[in-house]
Amino acid sequence: YYIDEVPKTAAKSRKVEEVSLREKQASIPFPGWEVLREQAHENEPQVLLLVKDESGQPIRWIEGTEASGVHRASWDLRLPAPHAINLIKPAFKPPWAGDPKGPLAAPGKYTVTLYIIHQGVMEAQGSSQHFEVKPVPSLMAGTDVAAVAAFQKKTSELMGQIKGAGQKITEAYTRLEYLKAALKETPKATSKHFAQWNQQRTQLDQLQMRLSGDPIRQGFNEATSPSISGRIGHIASGHWATRQNPTQTYQGSFEMAARDFTQFRGDLEQYLLALEQYEAALAAAGAPYTRGRKF
Repeated sequence: YYIDEVPKTAAKSRKVEEVSLREKQASIPFPGWEVLREQAHENEPQVLLLVKDESGQPIRWIEGTEASGVHRASWDLRLPAPHAINLIKPAFKPPWAGDPKGPLAAPGKYTVTLYIIHQGVMEAQGSSQHFEVKPVPSLMAGTDVAAVAAFQKKTSELMGQIKGAGQKITEAYTRLEYLKAALKETPKATSKHFAQWNQQRTQLDQLQMRLSGDPIRQGFNEATSPSISGRIGHIASGHWATRQNPTQTYQGSFEMAARDFTQFRGDLEQYLLALEQYEAALAAAGAPYTRGRKF
């Protein structure tokens, strides 16, 4: 794709003008505190490409290069990864550790549109381009590619909910660690408060085991009953890279995971409500503020 010009932020435009004035040995005016404050919070422009399916439904954003000229971007023919957003960049990433991936999109007709987003305004660059994703020649006869894609999509949606629940549990563990430290800084904390903390921690451990499996047995490489997350992860690792019809085992695993997660989600919501009430009780006892607590 070709971009004639990418808009500059006000700060960059100002600095270009200041360089020109400096070269002319002219005085550089002070822009004012309000202008500097506005420019400090201005976002850089973004170049994104949006892929839509034949029915016009958006299915994937692709990042482009924020510069004028000719550029190339590629789509891996997959839907977005269902994993929770994590902005923390590890100091070291093993070469065998890949990035999260979503399931494959179905063969069919698609469009892609180039956009530039700046200051909250999204403008299309040129007209949408049409292209077709063709099935591989080795596809088995009788394969319903639409049904395969639909199964993988609903699996991805359930995985996204499971990943979100896992993140909620991780956040709850962090909240509990802060509450444990706060107990020692709260002279009015009673034995009931300490006992409730232990109860909260035990209940959270049980929820974590229901979602992700027994960590003790897993730590010794011992067999354990399939967890909710494990069932969906097994489908993703074994089926998302194929165009084959899902087996009865995969379909059964999905149904069991969906059923168990419905019950688990309700139990997790009840636990988080109880944790919130415990935080409020500690706050009433004079505990210092802890992460995640409501004002």
